[in-house]
Amino acid sequence: MNKISEIVKLSPGYKSAVHVEHDMDNYEKVSAFIPTEIGSQCLELVAKSLNPECRDRSFLITGTYGTGKSHLALVLANLLKHEGITPHLDPVMEKIQNKWHQRYELIKQYRNEVENKPFLVVTLYQDEGRMNDALLRKLEDVLSKRGLHDILPDTVFTAAL
Repeated sequence: MNKISEIVKLSPGYKSAVHVEHDMDNYEKVSAFIPTEIGSQCLELVAKSLNPECRDRSFLITGTYGTGKSHLALVLANLLKHEGITPHLDPVMEKIQNKWHQRYELIKQYRNEVENKPFLVVTLYQDEGRMNDALLRKLEDVLSKRGLHDILPDTVFTAAL
């Protein structure tokens, strides 16, 4: 009789918990994403929304604990922060292509329509204080990491200095 471990194989890099900010460059976790139909639809809709003329550009992703919201967010962040679809997203894209070929083509098309420009990804969590303060703090951190600190607009506080 076969053991379950001989029949069921986990995707390499699969972990039960994902923290978007800490795992942003963990390409093993990114590539381990197992897209569901709804998850692949989310990828398509976000990719479509990259077009500046698209009017549907805000999304709310909800689900119970353990349904893959953070893992989806990690994949979305990596789709956006790099110039186009990079090799570490290939395993995810192959899974989508195998089940939803037309959706795969649309994701590629929508991402390529914005000339493969990278987007600035800023992650916020609920325990970071007031929204305005947290957004400015995180934006400053991300811009600094990219060597773009000088383009951050003055806040009321820094303008007063």
